[in-house]
Amino acid sequence: MRIRWTGEACDLPAEPQTGTFITRLTSTVMSNINIYCEQPYTTPDGRRIAFWGVREGARDIFTVAREGGEAVGVTSDEALDWNPVWSQDGKQIYFCSIRGGALFVWGIGVDTASGKAAGQPDPVR
Repeated sequence: MRIRWTGEACDLPAEPQTGTFITRLTSTVMSNINIYCEQPYTTPDGRRIAFWGVREGARDIFTVAREGGEAVGVTSDEALDWNPVWSQDGKQIYFCSIRGGALFVWGIGVDTASGKAAGQPDPVR
């Protein structure tokens, strides 16, 4: 899915075939986050989008409602996090991370209504 960073917000294509962008992922610039909206991935039900962005110098995972709004932090640490992918039931996000000096796939539970983390990340074994 191609997205566009306008310098103020991320836009998601409403109609990928035409190239028009009308769905705003974030409604305002947030002073504490520089959102690049990289690697967006939509929940199976299409209601939320996970992506990575940079906040306070750290690359973290965020979610946002499909219709737009403020991004919600899922991870918040010094680890390098990227490539978020939703589980089939939409209740977990799996992502790549360098934690403890090693690259692993991690999973974290997510509240499907709010998009917030429901626990701490765990390595996938």
